[in-house]
Amino acid sequence: MRAFTRACSIGFFIGVSLMEAVSETPPHILLIQVDDLGYGDLGLHGNEIIQTPHLDRLGEESMRFSQFYVHPLCAPTRASLLTGRHFWRTGVHGVHGATDFLHLDEITVAEVLREAGYRTGMWGKWHSGKTDGYFPWDRGFQEAFMARLYRYEDNVGMFNGQARQTAGWTPAVLTDFAIEFLSRETSQPFFGYLSYLSPHGKWAAPEEYVAPYRRAGFTENSAKLFGMITHFDHHIGRLMGAIDELGLRDSTLVIFLSDNGPARRVPGQPIPDEEWEKRNEALQLRGHKSNLYENGIRSPLFLRWGNRLVAGEDAALLSVMDLLPTLAELGGGNVPSNLDGTSFARLLLDEEATWPERELIFSGSQPKLPEGVSKQVLPLPKGKIESDTQLLGWRTGHEKFLKQGASAEWFHLPSDLREERNLANERPDLAQARRAHLNAWFEEVLADSRSFARPILLVGHEGAGRVEIPAYCLAETKGGVRNGSHSLNRWKVAGDAAVYHLDVKTPGAYAIEIRMENPVPSGTRFQVALGEQRIFCSALADGPAGVLTGEAEIDMPRGAGELQVELLSTLPSEKSMSSLILRRL
Repeated sequence: MRAFTRACSIGFFIGVSLMEAVSETPPHILLIQVDDLGYGDLGLHGNEIIQTPHLDRLGEESMRFSQFYVHPLCAPTRASLLTGRHFWRTGVHGVHGATDFLHLDEITVAEVLREAGYRTGMWGKWHSGKTDGYFPWDRGFQEAFMARLYRYEDNVGMFNGQARQTAGWTPAVLTDFAIEFLSRETSQPFFGYLSYLSPHGKWAAPEEYVAPYRRAGFTENSAKLFGMITHFDHHIGRLMGAIDELGLRDSTLVIFLSDNGPARRVPGQPIPDEEWEKRNEALQLRGHKSNLYENGIRSPLFLRWGNRLVAGEDAALLSVMDLLPTLAELGGGNVPSNLDGTSFARLLLDEEATWPERELIFSGSQPKLPEGVSKQVLPLPKGKIESDTQLLGWRTGHEKFLKQGASAEWFHLPSDLREERNLANERPDLAQARRAHLNAWFEEVLADSRSFARPILLVGHEGAGRVEIPAYCLAETKGGVRNGSHSLNRWKVAGDAAVYHLDVKTPGAYAIEIRMENPVPSGTRFQVALGEQRIFCSALADGPAGVLTGEAEIDMPRGAGELQVELLSTLPSEKSMSSLILRRL
């Protein structure tokens, strides 16, 4: 095991010739990410309950990083993986309600590698935007299957913008997509991003994988969860077998990681405390998905590249933000200049390379708002958000510091890997200095006009004649309207309104349709305004339930604009809006 080495950065660099040799024959890259897998869920890491033979074998054949950190929830981690930047800088500041949309000008790892000559594919969980311009096929992936989240059988997803019904268990389907992509004869190197939905709840797996855990005495929910992990482990084994059969083992860099720690609770699927503790028995890491303790943000990171990398464990302090610059360097791509991550390519290729001391800054997934301020009322009042109330963390060397409000925690790792001894009171001056450092970092992020900003919605992107805009992608609420995770809620009285920021790429006359999640009375009217234009959308007695049709078209000039949707009627009860449909005439 290579110990954590403190060294100045000049000692880190090795001869250019090694990187030139790599760039002449860049590796194929297969990036595998799973959802809600804990660091301690693998047999390789001491788990004696969950069977993960294929991942254990992959880990044994890989360079493994024992201090690799992600973010506490899925969309933030994916934003940093794709961009090499802290997610708050990219537009992402949550997991739903359009807080999970990457800004349109962010450069993704797929774009970097595609420009370097790679063919690119993605299959599975996306969670980085769900309207035109934000889909994976818009962000550098030439081929992409965006699965419907957490549907583990007969998934109904989208393949390059077209609806695609799949049959069977979703982990098998995603693996099939990846194997087919790898199998194509081509002179190009490939970059494949296989993003499993598993083992995110709601837990489900084939009976043959669940039954052994049930027989071992676990409750049904634990048996499903553990079976789910063993099920996708099986398909990772299939994938590794296909790589060997295709003769790609020596030329393919395989990377494996999770997106955050394990979920402690899933709605409707409770797990007894004693079974949760058994799952975490080997390492007993503190915390879980959504917090900044080790079990929330420490992830496995395995890298296997034939015999190019030395198998074993490395203790270098790494972040998910480091992956883009590393892959860009290995693949001969241009590394963007505004990254928070650092390439560790030379650490992979030179056994004698040392890793300079560095700091990592962690944050909660969404900003802590002032008392009485709701995230469902938009826009967020950035001027009222206070740095000292934020959940932030700092990590360097063997030290870890967490703070929020008056709370401060300081741990020495790895001697206190379970984060049981708080040293903050023993080091008050240092704790105050770390708090000030983190607050200054947050103030810098907050001052950026792009942080916590709402998405810009493209109309006529690449000439498209139709765009569906999720209703929750609004920029501003008015009246009693409140944003939700998957809909725009509490439409009730005249004057309730929502404002959307548009960027019209293909100008022209557009018909507009408003879709509600539930029926509204015949005659219900909305006004849609763009600049000086006003049109009305009405619920027709003989029309589809919950659909309001525009009485005229609206002319959309090229460029930026604000579209306001306002309720003109009073409804008998609160209603929720699901989407706006714009069709060019």
